[in-house]
Amino acid sequence: MSKFGLKCLVKFLAVIISFLIHGMADRAADRKDIRYALEMVRTELVTNAEHITQIHDYLVQERKSAEYLLEHRTRLDKCPADSVTFHSSMIRADMPFTMSSNASDLLKASSVPQMIGDDKLLMQIIRAYDTCTWIASNHNRRTEARNTRFDPFINERSTLSPGGTADIPKFIRTGAGLYAVSWITNQPDPSIIADVTDIQDAIDGIDRFLACKPLPVRKLRLL
Repeated sequence: MSKFGLKCLVKFLAVIISFLIHGMADRAADRKDIRYALEMVRTELVTNAEHITQIHDYLVQERKSAEYLLEHRTRLDKCPADSVTFHSSMIRADMPFTMSSNASDLLKASSVPQMIGDDKLLMQIIRAYDTCTWIASNHNRRTEARNTRFDPFINERSTLSPGGTADIPKFIRTGAGLYAVSWITNQPDPSIIADVTDIQDAIDGIDRFLACKPLPVRKLRLL
């Protein structure tokens, strides 16, 4: 091989090596972006799931409190005052749920979904946030429906104040009071309302993806 040919080969190899170095650096940066974005989404989904679990626990207790009041409604004045106070406040407690989607919004606005290259994981994340939205909407509509059954009694002559216990024995003996409290016990099983299976599937999927070494990246950018 001539010296000229050798020089050309060396320059060509230098260019290829430079491309590869830049490509590896870009892939490392992509992996960092992917990890950061998915860790943020995971944290947000975990937080949403924790809030939903709190809603579930509240709904379970709300039902138990309503059942207690109905069972003892003709003799509540003879029941322990602290029990009446607790159960009466539970049937009018406010437990709003607003889904957090900041990490999801940032993910959708970035190029990370294209770099991930895992359609199954992306669909799991979409379903998880759809579930969060459905649960939040369903729970808040349920709270509004419950309040419409109590709100007519929330005024200056009220027998029941918001979250309060004023004269609950008298209130629950009325037809309207019996109807309002019975409505709570007739609601669907809280486990159905607060099912976080889709959310947990997405969290598990993110964990599996982040456990890969190195993280998969769909394409290699040379420059």
